[in-house]
Amino acid sequence: MDVNRSHLGHAHFWMRAITRRGFLGSAALAGGAAATAGAWLPQLARADFDGV
Repeated sequence: MDVNRSHLGHAHFWMRAITRRGFLGSAALAGGAAATAGAWLPQLARADFDGV
């Protein structure tokens, strides 16, 4: 039986791993959303206001 013990973790981990570019893109998107939340979050909260 040929057993490869050179890797750590589950065998399926690398099927779901993301690239550095994907990680940095996601981090930039989340950072941009957090940095600009003061501008768009009040507009989003006011969107369902019915004037009562």
